[in-house]
Amino acid sequence: MKIQLLTPDLNYSGAPIALLQLAKYFLSNNCEVLICARDGDSRIDFKKTGVTIPLQGSDTFYTDCDLYIGNTILTLPLLIEKKVPKEKYFLWAHETLSMASENHAIMQNLNQVKNLICQSEFQIEEYKSFFPNASYYQLRNCVNFNKPEVNSTSSSFAVIGFWEHGKNQQGLLDILKFLSLNVSMNFIGTQNPGFVDKHNFWGSVNLSTARNLISNSYGYISASRMETQNLSAIEAILSEIPVLLSNIPAHQELKSLIPEIILFNIDDPQSFYKGYLKMLEQKKDPVTLKTNRNLAIQYFGWDAFSHTCDQIFSGVLK
Repeated sequence: MKIQLLTPDLNYSGAPIALLQLAKYFLSNNCEVLICARDGDSRIDFKKTGVTIPLQGSDTFYTDCDLYIGNTILTLPLLIEKKVPKEKYFLWAHETLSMASENHAIMQNLNQVKNLICQSEFQIEEYKSFFPNASYYQLRNCVNFNKPEVNSTSSSFAVIGFWEHGKNQQGLLDILKFLSLNVSMNFIGTQNPGFVDKHNFWGSVNLSTARNLISNSYGYISASRMETQNLSAIEAILSEIPVLLSNIPAHQELKSLIPEIILFNIDDPQSFYKGYLKMLEQKKDPVTLKTNRNLAIQYFGWDAFSHTCDQIFSGVLK
């Protein structure tokens, strides 16, 4: 079976990293897997996995595939432009409905989608309220790696993602300033915006380097205002470091699976401070951190992921 994966780019960000695991699943089922995407640093990871990668700088669309996977709703216009029958593609939404609603053209076309995959239950409920006729599937992220070796634990805390409003790194720094907390951050995946002192900025790094930086951090913090399922938080849990997360729906759902995750109200600095103190205590509790890791493997490991994929794609894989 010939399958094409469509994704906006091959950068080291959440959507392409999630797609890499889906590519591995299809390859394990003896499918031929091709990709259509703008170039990016993760192309080498896809190529090593066995995915057919177009020439650098090319985003070739293949018209003779048996199945198409649109990775993020941003791929929907291309699927419609190429007149792919709606029975032949699945759209994997990595966006909340509020994020999707910022693109009116895509919102108008979402009612044409027959098969919509979401990472979290709250996403499904959001989309169903506007697009009730689609068939919905939940496919959690797969985080499939061995715990990196810890060389020397840093006193800094890992913060992951591009510097943007949704990730809310500036809001996190504002909280630290308000509380006069002398805490150092490892900002991974972004450059210094030019006005931040003291903290460490690592820019765009590959998967191995990012995971090593996370594992060697004291803890992981996310003040994000928009997530569907926090991939790097799960990586931190697998690395057995404590996590402190904003209480948005995606993180609340994560806590329902892993109860010892610590949440805070992003609009309440005192809530952050209480959570920060809990995180420092949890750092000294290896039993809880190990329990968190085991739950992360249970819900986000390869076995759970491949089992869910079997359920979603059993009717189309030949």
